[in-house]
Amino acid sequence: MSNNLAGGGNILHVPFRPTLLSRILLAVKNWRTRRLAARELRALPDALLRDIGIERYQIEEVVKGGGAQVATLPTTLYGAKPVAAVKTAVKKAA
Repeated sequence: MSNNLAGGGNILHVPFRPTLLSRILLAVKNWRTRRLAARELRALPDALLRDIGIERYQIEEVVKGGGAQVATLPTTLYGAKPVAAVKTAVKKAA
């Protein structure tokens, strides 16, 4: 019996289980993304915020993913590119 992969040996497939470190890193990444999205939204004038369907007091709730207004914002706002999502929303509103 051969363990050589080129010789046709069996490969044991183990399902991926996130480690504590990977979960912590993902949580930090998500927190930083939300923080950046909130910063970008706070930098917009009130008129543009109203155009994309939120008021200034709703920014934190929207970025955290709550509230009825979330459905009107691009889903990428919560993903990897919040700045691009805000710029896209502003262009659509203009």
